[in-house]
Amino acid sequence: MHSEGQQKWTRSLPEFGFSTCPRIPLAFDNTIQILETGGLRIAMWGDKCPEPARVLDKALMNLDVLILRSTGRNTSHVREVDAIIGKYKPRA
Repeated sequence: MHSEGQQKWTRSLPEFGFSTCPRIPLAFDNTIQILETGGLRIAMWGDKCPEPARVLDKALMNLDVLILRSTGRNTSHVREVDAIIGKYKPRA
């Protein structure tokens, strides 16, 4: 890859097949970090709970711990959290 110099980071996203959510134009809609330590696979889900791209499904399977933010303020958010837990089936 060749750099043409400084540019707005969002201009680089299509090159890598990424896009941002229009609700949050300055950042990605969600960040998921997966840590492997002491024989455990721990995923820390970011602020939002949208369903991630299918390409991430394999990485999110076989988790020992899944940390999700849940406000419990509205039913739709609780359903999203329940769907994520049901899909990836973390041990805790």
